[in-house]
Amino acid sequence: LEFRNLTGAQKVDISVNYSIEGVKGTLSGIVEDDQDLTDTQKSELAPSVSEASGRIENLAREFFADEAAIAKISELAIFKVYDENFSDAELREMILFFRTPTGKKAAAFLPNVTSQVEKLVQQDIVAKLKELIEPQYQIETEKLEKKVKETKAARP
Repeated sequence: LEFRNLTGAQKVDISVNYSIEGVKGTLSGIVEDDQDLTDTQKSELAPSVSEASGRIENLAREFFADEAAIAKISELAIFKVYDENFSDAELREMILFFRTPTGKKAAAFLPNVTSQVEKLVQQDIVAKLKELIEPQYQIETEKLEKKVKETKAARP
C-alpha cells in the first residue's frame, strides 16, 4: 500500500467497453433469427426481450455504481502486478527510494513520461514529414495550377 501511494499508483483510470446495445442485439437475435417463430410471435416476444435487456442493464449500472467493489478490483489487480514483478525486498527498497526527494520527484514525473514522449515524437514526425513533402507539394501545386490555366484557355 505504501509503495502504491508513494508512486501514485492509486490513481487508476478505468475504461470498460460495455454496451447494452450489444446485449439487446444478442437477445433480439435469439427471437429474430428463430425461423420457427411467426412475425406475430416475434412481436409478442419483443417486450420480453426489452425486459430482459433492462434487467441486465440494471445489473451493469449497479455494478459500476459500486465504487467500493471497483476500488477493490483495482487494488487486487495492482497487488497482483506488484507480486508478479517485484519481490518483497525489492518493494521495500523502492519504498525507501520513493520516500527520498529524488524518489518523490521521479514518482511525480514517471506517469507523464509516455504522454510527453508521444507529444514530442508527434511534433518531430510532423516537422520531418512537412520538410519532406513541402518541396514536392510546391511542384505539384504549380503543375496543377498550370493545367487548370491551360484547360481554361483551351475552352471554346
